[in-house]
Amino acid sequence: MPFAHIGDVEIFFDETGSGEPLLMIQGLGYDHRPYAWLREILSRELRTIAHDNRGAGLSGKPEGDYTIDEIATDAVGLLDHLGIERASVMGVSLGGYVAQTIAVGHPNRISRLVLGCTFFSGNPERIRMPASTLAILLERKGTAEEIARRGLGTAFSNRFPARRPDVFETLVRWRVESPIPLHGYMGQLKAGMAFDLEGSVGTIRTPTLVIHGDEDAVVPVDRGRELHAAIPGSRLEILPGAGHLFFIEEAERTASLVLGFVRGG
Repeated sequence: MPFAHIGDVEIFFDETGSGEPLLMIQGLGYDHRPYAWLREILSRELRTIAHDNRGAGLSGKPEGDYTIDEIATDAVGLLDHLGIERASVMGVSLGGYVAQTIAVGHPNRISRLVLGCTFFSGNPERIRMPASTLAILLERKGTAEEIARRGLGTAFSNRFPARRPDVFETLVRWRVESPIPLHGYMGQLKAGMAFDLEGSVGTIRTPTLVIHGDEDAVVPVDRGRELHAAIPGSRLEILPGAGHLFFIEEAERTASLVLGFVRGG
């Protein structure tokens, strides 16, 4: 299995395709696999690299609090491991926090930046996430399958699980087969809730595409508009009828946007 040893953490990664490298950073509590549908399209023309953040999937799961800086250091270390000097970077949700941190701290490593359903602060009060949504995402009681179904159901638009039960059941099965340990989940969660780049996100000069689903219940679409306004020269695309995991609900549309943007469009 491909692992990169970065500091004292093993980071598992998977790469496929050839061409311009695109590093894809996942959100809270997920491994690299939910990108599967999008990568199937993108890898026809790009070299896609997806990894499991520390605390999730096959990567190391150190106990204790994590920081977004640490998770960003892991991602940059992966680029070093692969001998990639510059790459386009796509980060969704918490992955967007990581991608912004790289863009601020390591601007020479990013050629294009794609931020999906994310914000410049992880504070739930700043995100203004509905209390009912936050309660569902934080609730860890019940079986692994019950937890997976609650969380995944919240992450999609109301129509999607019913419209694509095959995809939904695959995601639930993955979460049940490889549940994230509590300390890994809480480590990522604490890193995300402590994230705040409001004072420096305006320094990002990397060409940036902000994508947001207009039915996102986790990070409301108005936060995507605020993020777009905060990053000079960024481009905003709002996907109608899509939720937090827009890149699964709208894989073809997302791939078209990302491909065009990475190519300089």
